[in-house]
Amino acid sequence: MKGGGITKALTELLAAAGIQLDPWVGPAVALGFAILLFPWFLRNIHTSRARKFLKRSAGLGGVVRDEMESQALALVSTNPMGQIAIAEEAVRQGRYRLARDILKELQSEKRSVLRERRRLLVKMEPRDPVTLAAAILVIERLQAQGMQQEALRRVQRFLRRWPEASDLKAMAAQLSTALTDTDTDVSETSLGSD
Repeated sequence: MKGGGITKALTELLAAAGIQLDPWVGPAVALGFAILLFPWFLRNIHTSRARKFLKRSAGLGGVVRDEMESQALALVSTNPMGQIAIAEEAVRQGRYRLARDILKELQSEKRSVLRERRRLLVKMEPRDPVTLAAAILVIERLQAQGMQQEALRRVQRFLRRWPEASDLKAMAAQLSTALTDTDTDVSETSLGSD
């Protein structure tokens, strides 16, 4: 009986066990495996294409970059492990905001996906600054990026390390007030639109 490598090996193994198969059974089994594995191959192809889109978009800016990111995310929108792979690529490129957005939208209860999500979130968690001046710089950068909630969270953490730092206390008060005002504005706007 002639055949390919896998078909021949399967036929010889079965023949050694005393089982004789018709010549069409080997190719039919191989075709069955191919059909079963097709969704897996397709998911991997989509994940690979999404990674390429993300890598190409790294050097771009504006609308083109946003478009490529959207295409990458669309390719893995139904594949949690693909989303993890894209988030990991974003972390590798230092695009933490994109990675956090991907991980926030991730919908899966699988333990492996949750473990990978947690690993990436920890990986993105910046190390605490060594000096008070460096800590203040971190807070100022977060504020400049519009990440007020994260800035407040960090100020509170830094205050545990430097409880007497008047600059940090002033930043904490300013951020708390700004966030409270923002929450009030948002609730008044939503009430006024009803």
